[in-house]
Amino acid sequence: MHPSPWDPNPSEADSVLEGRLDLDGLVLITNYRQLKDGATTFRGHGVYGYDPKLERYTMYWFDSGSYHPGGAVLGRWEGDVLTYERTNERGTSRYIYTLGDDDHYDFAIEMSEDGRSFQRWMDSTWTRATP
Repeated sequence: MHPSPWDPNPSEADSVLEGRLDLDGLVLITNYRQLKDGATTFRGHGVYGYDPKLERYTMYWFDSGSYHPGGAVLGRWEGDVLTYERTNERGTSRYIYTLGDDDHYDFAIEMSEDGRSFQRWMDSTWTRATP
């Protein structure tokens, strides 16, 4: 975690993400837990899909930060990178998923107050758990 308006101190955290396909494979549902010093400090719930009318990927995100997300965040694929972007009263946010192999991907969040210059807020690498 890089410094941000929500936490000026850089930090590290462990996280667990559980995901499953639902609705005949049309929707991906995720549950997220962030852990610091063994305690859950943040939780989130994501619902990912595709809107054929808009021809865009959709993300609905809810979390324990008490911020109401509004409607869908829209995303596009470019090669192996899926980027969602949303602008609201807090500024513009980018959520960047970079696919690796079948067992890992990278995820980053960037924030901008003016919609032009972005600052990295979070970098993470996700690895599939061994059953």
